[in-house]
Amino acid sequence: MDEWKIDKERFDEWVGDRLHTLGSAVDLKRPSRKSLAFLALIERDKPSTYEEITATIAEKKVVRRNKKGSSDDVPMLRVAISEIGRSLRDTNHFLQLKTTKEGRVARFELVNRKTSSFSTSGNLNTSSSLITQPFVSHPDEMAQALLRDGGLPFSAMYTTYRAAAWWLSFSTDQASGSRQYEGHAFEGYELGKRLGIEETGRLGVVSLAPGEGVGEVDMLTELLAKYPDLKIDYLAVDCSDILLMSHGKLLGELFREPMEAGRLNFVPVVGDLYQLGKVIALAQERVGPTFLSKIPIVCCCFGNCIGNYEFHEWELYKSILDAFDKTVPLATLVGASLLRRDKKGNPIAEKYTMDSFLLETPRHLMHDLGLLISEDEKGSPLGAEQDPEFVSPPADKSPEYIPATDYSTPQGISGQVYRFYYTLKHRISTKDKELKLNAGERLLLYSIVKYDLLSFVKFLKGRGLEVLSPPEHYRTHSRSTGEEKFSIVVVATIR
Repeated sequence: MDEWKIDKERFDEWVGDRLHTLGSAVDLKRPSRKSLAFLALIERDKPSTYEEITATIAEKKVVRRNKKGSSDDVPMLRVAISEIGRSLRDTNHFLQLKTTKEGRVARFELVNRKTSSFSTSGNLNTSSSLITQPFVSHPDEMAQALLRDGGLPFSAMYTTYRAAAWWLSFSTDQASGSRQYEGHAFEGYELGKRLGIEETGRLGVVSLAPGEGVGEVDMLTELLAKYPDLKIDYLAVDCSDILLMSHGKLLGELFREPMEAGRLNFVPVVGDLYQLGKVIALAQERVGPTFLSKIPIVCCCFGNCIGNYEFHEWELYKSILDAFDKTVPLATLVGASLLRRDKKGNPIAEKYTMDSFLLETPRHLMHDLGLLISEDEKGSPLGAEQDPEFVSPPADKSPEYIPATDYSTPQGISGQVYRFYYTLKHRISTKDKELKLNAGERLLLYSIVKYDLLSFVKFLKGRGLEVLSPPEHYRTHSRSTGEEKFSIVVVATIR
């Protein structure tokens, strides 16, 4: 680069967040003609000639020349662009270089391998790297389901921006007590030996509904530190794009070096964890067929996500088992909230109340989007100031504790369940008036199952899974949040 001198500060500004979203096929940490050409192609986002690519680089003022002009510009760019195409191809990157010719004029463009060119105007960031499975309910569908079914779809509770923001704020404190316990699960159960990752040098980590994902972060930290030569394919699947973006941002800040070095390959998908096979196929279309292919797998579902979807325990495990070939070593780490008992063996009632979080999504549907209408007895709409629906009880009002009922599934799982109902104060309807519910009717917003651990383990063994016994130092974990007390367990299985 005799005639070119690159301004490192301007170069880093141009790279921006792309350093963490475009992978390591082209090194964006160090300036070169190759990296400049790559950035220019992304910036232009359309078929471009060598001269147009050079002009874009000049517009960014990242290059200072010792002499005006150079006959070497085009030949050097030709080499750089050729190297870009080869690097993208060799790494199975989700981008590929497309070349077209009009007469003797060549034009170059970066396009998605399976779809069209970028629609992000060259400004690739965390949101543009998310892959979205076409399953997430539209707000219109959520509003209709709420009145039609008397409750929200399982995935809808965390999808709206209000609910996701509330959850991120709330779970920071809640997750801090259990993150080390969850994060140590892989090593606690000695899954490295069981899966043989030292021999393969690779591991696939799949996280279902990670939310903020602090337990997964701790687990990845342990893995990368203990196995310095290990390469990890990491798939995170959640119904909320906001939660996934937050998780991805945290990963980028904590694991910058292993991500740049190709040791940690992160793919986030906004998708349905009960259709994991389809989610993986979608991810492989984007980043290449070797992702999560023919390597040991550990699939995590921390927290008590399994206990928020009543009578669907086996569907979660079946989604995981069906997603991977039977020849692949496969372990699961599934969190569950446990039924606590007193010294006489009687269930202990938990002191749950109606959290504001549970009202965020229906409140958003009604008051922000106008998809639900609250009506008086004459059918006239009620304004937000007229005794509105989905408002949290006043702080000075004594909390009403949610009662527990017995829980029993056809597969033999037992425990207790807390169902969070909201009783309508007024008649509400959908915006098109096709669906209505009268005042006094109840909507089921959320469920929390507290499992009897022995029945849960017996259920898994009955389905042919090997349930691993934890060592003495890694049994269960207890924590408190105000009056609410929790006992959780991470149940490990291997196939």
